[in-house]
Amino acid sequence: MARLVPVRVALPTRVRCRPRPGVHAPGWRCRAQRISTTVHGVTASLPAVRLVPVDATNWRAVAAVSPREDQQRYVTAVTYYLCLALYDGTWHCLAVVVGGAVVGHVMWGVDPQDGAVWLGGLVVDSSAQGRGVGRAAVAALLDRFTTDGRVNVALSYAPDNTVARNLYRTLGFVETGEMEDDEVVARYRRDGDAASIGQVSRR
Repeated sequence: MARLVPVRVALPTRVRCRPRPGVHAPGWRCRAQRISTTVHGVTASLPAVRLVPVDATNWRAVAAVSPREDQQRYVTAVTYYLCLALYDGTWHCLAVVVGGAVVGHVMWGVDPQDGAVWLGGLVVDSSAQGRGVGRAAVAALLDRFTTDGRVNVALSYAPDNTVARNLYRTLGFVETGEMEDDEVVARYRRDGDAASIGQVSRR
């Protein structure tokens, strides 16, 4: 497989994903949902988000999504992600919609070798940050994929990116000991999935 270019994320965090080309994308349209997460015994309500495919009706709004200036080191322009999905054939872009407005972008792909879903390209517009939109988008993706029976959801981030590490840890991602180039790989673990994560980390 040809090596993929880095996929960066602004939570702020950077994610590099590695699924292989040629994967057919099933239809996708998530309804708006309000999600609650529990961290350290405290339950927080997240914004109602919809994840919808990027198409002719919304691509301009998605392309205009931009993070804060101090997050530029963690992010690639959303237009790059749109082109990557269009021409590479691996990634599938989704618009993050809150209250009818596009406020972010995220993309995903499947590695056919082990069935892992890789997440990347998560960018929340600077105007929508601080409201839990990024967390809600990732939670919605996890809900969709685990409902479909997938428990191997992966992403990666820079080892010194403590914001990303803490966020994903609270969402259930566990570092496996794998590295993707210079980044730490973490995989989603539901309760009871510790054994499978351990097997992945020893591959």
